[in-house]
Amino acid sequence: MASIVLQNKDPAIAEAGKIASMYWMGRVNGATPTLDLGTALAAQVRTMDGANLQPEAQRCDAEMKARGGQMQAAGRTLQAQAAKQGK
Repeated sequence: MASIVLQNKDPAIAEAGKIASMYWMGRVNGATPTLDLGTALAAQVRTMDGANLQPEAQRCDAEMKARGGQMQAAGRTLQAQAAKQGK
């Protein structure tokens, strides 16, 4: 999914695809570090068509936005703690 976005002609959209690719690869590598990625991706690509592509894109987008919000909140917490400690 993110690899499709990487190919977009709009640089901002392509950059979003790069970030999404890194996020999802981190999740895959963390969960299954010995996965044969080529075989797994080939199998997944065969299941993606017009009927399920858009809902899957929306699901992935929502998950990334939620995780991004959590990361921002964690950053604000760390900044507040550093400010209390005078750093």
